[in-house]
Amino acid sequence: MPGLSARIGGMIVPGLLMVGCGLLSACENNPAKNIYSAPPNDPPTADFQVLPATGTTDTWFIVDASASTDPDDPDEYLRFQWSWDYEPGQYGWGNPAPSPIDSHQYLIEGVHAIRLWVMDPGGNTGVCDRLVQVSGSSRRIEPAETVNRDPTCRDHDR
Repeated sequence: MPGLSARIGGMIVPGLLMVGCGLLSACENNPAKNIYSAPPNDPPTADFQVLPATGTTDTWFIVDASASTDPDDPDEYLRFQWSWDYEPGQYGWGNPAPSPIDSHQYLIEGVHAIRLWVMDPGGNTGVCDRLVQVSGSSRRIEPAETVNRDPTCRDHDR
């Protein structure tokens, strides 16, 4: 149970739970006998898929971390943070968000890494990495002579 604390000698100690003593018990004189550690808060398991797995510089890659889980907390309490490599050695990070779904477009060809951090309310994290292959643009660029030009414009090359 996240957020447990106990008061010992006027101090609040996070992560501890104090249980009451019966009238016939001598534990009132020894508060240490009343303290039980909170159950451990295990880290979440991060997992995601990328759709599509390969694309071009025109592709928006959709990432979905709905498969991420936490053994201690409901999934709606998880926060998701994505890291995108823009080019070799340069990464960008998004802000933690409650949505497990995001998207990203790579403007440079190559193999790119996507990293997911999943955070639980206790501050534990799980991490998962995936790679995507990005090739050149699939757009067809028309040669300049076939582009419609305004006939009232002068040709500055003459």
